[in-house]
Amino acid sequence: MKFSSTLARCFAVAATLTTLGISTHSSAHAVLTEPQSRDGADANKTGPCGTAAIKYGANTYTPGQTITVKWNETVNHPGCFVVEWSKDNNATFTNLATVKHTTVGATPRPYSTTVTLPTGDCQNCTLRLIQHMLASDTAACPPATPAAGSLYFSCAQMVSASPDMGATPVDMTVEAADLATPPSTDGGSMSTGCNFPGQAASSAGGLMVLVAALGLLRRRR
Repeated sequence: MKFSSTLARCFAVAATLTTLGISTHSSAHAVLTEPQSRDGADANKTGPCGTAAIKYGANTYTPGQTITVKWNETVNHPGCFVVEWSKDNNATFTNLATVKHTTVGATPRPYSTTVTLPTGDCQNCTLRLIQHMLASDTAACPPATPAAGSLYFSCAQMVSASPDMGATPVDMTVEAADLATPPSTDGGSMSTGCNFPGQAASSAGGLMVLVAALGLLRRRR
């Protein structure tokens, strides 16, 4: 009975906090919304992409495509945001964009930036958002050496829509011209060499000449 009573009081406290608008879950910092993060978590403090369970599949992209990256800041903190790209399963990352922190608007505060994705086929790429937490928004960001525990990570798995083979398109000019040429009106069959009206007329004329010649020979006999 004592355990049940204690459990009931815990539920009552949680319900009260929820009613007052106070979250009973631990707060986090930033999470990708487009492309969709792989786990939906905004409290990943372990690189390269956190330890939360992966819930969502890969986002499809076109090599060289320009996209708008969107995310939400859930806890206000000075610093900046860095958008990065990995083509080798999170072994290395390259910077695509750096966005300054702002205090405009309430949290969750939406952010967005436009980036151009690298060319080349990739079936195991990552677009990563890093939130750098600093003492103020005037400090240089991102710092050359981030302080321990000052980073939050949010990653989206990316898969190219089709391999970028870099092949030169086949010139179809001749083929198109051939297809545009009207078919012959002689109605002949190329496979048999027969039934060509033009040729039939010519053959008929020759036959008449042959019959006349035969008739002439008979008369002479």
